[in-house]
Amino acid sequence: MRKRYAALAIVLALILSLALPELLFQLYPSSAVLNVDKLLNPPPENPNPFAAEPPANKYLDSVWAESHRNSYCQASSPFEAPRFPEKLRFEYLTLRDLPITIAFSEPYEDGKRVAWVSTVGFTGKIAKIDLENFSLIDEITPEGHRMGISGAYSVLANRTFFVPKLNRIYAYGDNGRLSRIELKGVFELPEVCSGEEIVGITLTYDGMIAFATNFGRVGVVSPNFGDYALYPINQNCEIAETISNSIAADESGGIYVVTDKAVYRINWDGKSLRLGWRAEYQTGEQRGGRLGKGSGSTPSLMNCGEDRFVVI
Repeated sequence: MRKRYAALAIVLALILSLALPELLFQLYPSSAVLNVDKLLNPPPENPNPFAAEPPANKYLDSVWAESHRNSYCQASSPFEAPRFPEKLRFEYLTLRDLPITIAFSEPYEDGKRVAWVSTVGFTGKIAKIDLENFSLIDEITPEGHRMGISGAYSVLANRTFFVPKLNRIYAYGDNGRLSRIELKGVFELPEVCSGEEIVGITLTYDGMIAFATNFGRVGVVSPNFGDYALYPINQNCEIAETISNSIAADESGGIYVVTDKAVYRINWDGKSLRLGWRAEYQTGEQRGGRLGKGSGSTPSLMNCGEDRFVVI
């Protein structure tokens, strides 16, 4: 009975998240223009906002090409917020499904960009959006979609949009800024345990697609899906620890994973994966806003001088 109520609550939340923004936008179109409040003591402008940025991953498409922006998964921007007396205007595009995040492309030959989104609602559709006039260029719906975590995280690299769906990673691309979406390739996880699906995904600094499954398998696969390596946190399909968030990577080959019991560093040397270290942390039951038990947050890498932190 509890599972039935939980499923109903998820469906209702999806319906509200899809319908409410469009309803408010139609009822209050004047709200599309926002005023920026004047602060009594505004902070000084930062003359060099990129000075504290993490090392750039040259294989990512842009400065915001994956779900948490970059391989460090800091999900922050070096640009300051708008200042008074600026005005902001927003537009609303109906996708009829639930995108978690947006990936932005590098400029095409005409100097303009597009956005890619992966949804996790009723259809799991993939959409490509023209940022010049904020219109839908194309959308496709993968076969065998099932509502869940898989597909919430994605990576845009070399104009290829990598999206995990259940036990596969799909590679989508195009032939131009305004061209339709094309399926470029599919990687299927070998020897899948019952109920196992790919959850987290990021890009290593040597251009490999790193991923993690809900059952604790960590892997890397080449962008052309020709080579891959796996490291199992759990053995023989045992579900001792589960993963419900995305993963981070650093420039020295570290892949950072948080389970419902511990934080891991898995080392990638270009050929194989091995355990770097494991650190347990205090965990609790699953709460609202979290995709699973434990931290509920994707690991974020931070530097402070010579100190380096994995923040959950």
